[in-house]
Amino acid sequence: MMPVRWRVGWLVVWWIMAGSGWLHAAERPEAAGRLIVFVADYCPYCKEFLKVVAPVYPKTDLGGRFPLEVVDHFSPSREWESLAWEIRFYPTFLVMDGQGRELGRFRGYRGEEPFWSEMERIAVRRVATP
Repeated sequence: MMPVRWRVGWLVVWWIMAGSGWLHAAERPEAAGRLIVFVADYCPYCKEFLKVVAPVYPKTDLGGRFPLEVVDHFSPSREWESLAWEIRFYPTFLVMDGQGRELGRFRGYRGEEPFWSEMERIAVRRVATP
């Protein structure tokens, strides 16, 4: 079981991310899919991603086209439960299209630049293929 401070921390991160996405939803184009990130509470790279990228991601063009959903390895929603237990490396990012098909996947967080590059590569490939 997670310590109380971790649960409170995750709750604050979720609240910030949700608030950021809703504030700008009217200005965004229709979502093309979603970005699912699988995280574990013991993962320092996950914490860094959630601290650095997650708060600004909903404000970007990619954030509007592929809204972020964070899935905690230890308490996944029913939708992601079976997949969450198969994933062994954190964070793992899945880019899904609007019909729930996987467009791309990448593992690990090596910093902002590699994250944005990988997301752009997957998004461009999605536009290029019918």
